[in-house]
Amino acid sequence: MPGQAYTFWENGLGSLNTFLETGFRVFGLRGDGSRSVATAGLWPLSIRCVELVMVGTDPAHLRKGHASAVSALALEAGLRSARMVTWRTRPSNVASIGLARKLGFRDLVALHHLTLPVR
Repeated sequence: MPGQAYTFWENGLGSLNTFLETGFRVFGLRGDGSRSVATAGLWPLSIRCVELVMVGTDPAHLRKGHASAVSALALEAGLRSARMVTWRTRPSNVASIGLARKLGFRDLVALHHLTLPVR
């Protein structure tokens, strides 16, 4: 869903301080004024691996290259700090898959998630 990560941060639904304390790093682009138009994050998975996560663009600023720019910035930082950078998304999120491929990511494996019923 376009703008999903953007909405998450802008509406204050996540505690940025909590994420930062665990090593999470946030990258963003600001438009006119103080509102961000695109965000991306790096989540540390291990000492050698980070995941590029929560890429999102303000719906009013879609298709302008903002997600590409902020993701490229996060990717560069990730490659400086870790040996491997991963990107995970749902198979139905064609925009995310397209952006990841544009940045040089390649398909690795398709996962099937299972869960136990809630009691």
